[in-house]
Amino acid sequence: VVDMRTPLAVWGGGHSSPTFLAVARVRPAVLAALVSRGGGCGGEGLLALAGGVDQHSDKGEVVECARLVLDMEGEKVNCVQRQGMTPLMLASRGGCEVLVAWLVEQGADLDRRDSEGWTALMFSVDRGMGEVVRLLLDKEADPMLVSCDGQRAADIAASSGSCVMQEVIESFCG
Repeated sequence: VVDMRTPLAVWGGGHSSPTFLAVARVRPAVLAALVSRGGGCGGEGLLALAGGVDQHSDKGEVVECARLVLDMEGEKVNCVQRQGMTPLMLASRGGCEVLVAWLVEQGADLDRRDSEGWTALMFSVDRGMGEVVRLLLDKEADPMLVSCDGQRAADIAASSGSCVMQEVIESFCG
């Protein structure tokens, strides 16, 4: 039997709690059991979830984990990791449309910037995540924001050669 707060050795020499690992591996049934016994993620659960999912993740399990995590003590929808990235930025970069939509519904800041001035929209454009780009624009993410290196979302699309994405973004700039 493992205590919920017992750090477990993980790949790379680090340690994580069983609850944190259940979040990172998107296991809602395991997570629910651990949370019911007092497990938590120290305010980093949404970051772990968003950083580990992508467009291929099971939609129902992602949303269920997100709901369970946000109910944990200390969890905030706009929390940030060291480089200033939020769960919305991480989910947008990974193309997890269902988590992006859920985070927006929970009040995630669409235009928050990381340490380089990038937004969730910029990350989704850079990774070619068209459905997420459209979702963020539909929810009124600002396509005119400029990163620290002087790029807008449309500039990022142009530099990657995505004319279609560039046109979609520019249609929202009107």
